[in-house]
Amino acid sequence: MISPVACLLALLLICVVPDGYPVSGTSWDWLGGIGLASLAFLLALSWEAESPAPQPRLTVHRNLALAATGLALLHAVGYLVTDPITFEYLKPKAPAYMLLGILGFAIMLFVTITSLPGPRRRIYARFSHFRGWHLGLSVAAVIAAAWHVIGTGYLITGPWQLTALVLLTLLLPALAYLARRQGLGTVTGQRPASAGFANRSAILALLICMLLANLYAVAKNP
Repeated sequence: MISPVACLLALLLICVVPDGYPVSGTSWDWLGGIGLASLAFLLALSWEAESPAPQPRLTVHRNLALAATGLALLHAVGYLVTDPITFEYLKPKAPAYMLLGILGFAIMLFVTITSLPGPRRRIYARFSHFRGWHLGLSVAAVIAAAWHVIGTGYLITGPWQLTALVLLTLLLPALAYLARRQGLGTVTGQRPASAGFANRSAILALLICMLLANLYAVAKNP
């Protein structure tokens, strides 16, 4: 479960060493860091995906997905509560990057819900159909989230940052896929011993990522 923490560290490094960034207050920047944490968990899913997988690995995958969705919800609701002007971004005439952020969150919710055994069996006739749609929609969610981060012009302010984020978003899932094809396993090369261990690891990774988001906000608002 170190993969989401590693992904978030990479994302924060891209955003903390910028060509020049605006400062909008600790709470605003903390919510921005939470949004980056959600993207980090999405990217981590590419490392931890494996099918068919034993139950502990399925628990890891489920926990990463729930964390990504929960952080995205906190990111969106937090902005709506702390700055009501963000309600303007819910309108159809909102900028494309904001609409893509909403679309990405909707896809995340759909993928998470339809991964549960009951909805999955009702929607997909065969498991192979589920795998195909699950993968395709997950890739779409990652692209929408990355486009949302880039489009705001808030976290990514320079060409080198844009290049780094695009490379991370595109290459990490591709490398994870190639690693599994070669039998190299996950980024850690280890499998959780039990579902309980996977749950505890997910909670720890989530807490660390939220702490990193807080440090990011403090660093931008000395």
